[in-house]
Amino acid sequence: MLDCFKAKGYIAGGIITNKRDESLDIAAMPPILRTLLVTDGTVTKTLEAYYWEPLMVEQLGQHEQALEEDVEEMSCRKGDTVLRRNVCIRGVESGDIYAYATSIIKTQDLPEQISEQLLQGKIGIGELLREMGLETYRQVADIYREIKQEVVPGSSSYYCGELICRTYYIYVGHNPVIQVTEKFPYRLYIKKG
Repeated sequence: MLDCFKAKGYIAGGIITNKRDESLDIAAMPPILRTLLVTDGTVTKTLEAYYWEPLMVEQLGQHEQALEEDVEEMSCRKGDTVLRRNVCIRGVESGDIYAYATSIIKTQDLPEQISEQLLQGKIGIGELLREMGLETYRQVADIYREIKQEVVPGSSSYYCGELICRTYYIYVGHNPVIQVTEKFPYRLYIKKG
């Protein structure tokens, strides 16, 4: 589906069709949002440079749980134990939440030191992988839009409005070991640009 972003950040015409068979005009989105949707780099670092403020990865909750559904891309079956982690990326000075992320992690397939750090939940996954020097590859699997008003996982606050979302897999070796779904509040990305 999104193999177009495997090697490039541009597609002719700017329209993609996602897994839901919806067409999205990526070319019409703010440039920073397009960048975040196709990047295989660290989102936190990109946002810090763009908004020019320190950011923190705020833990909204994480726990080990048995999967309620198969995650075929990761060879996970219903009942397998994974770490489910919910975070937000918040501006230290502005208080703005630039992104929400939910991850499913096969900790048993990661080096022990990285699994331990993830369980402590102090920094973002991308930052941790970079600091530990683990070679990884990221593959965008889906990009979509949501209109929501719902509770932020792990907190009592709400987010509402339009969210531009992506799901990607982080591969270690040739094995996908982490699924990440990031949701970006569209209103923050049209304020500046």
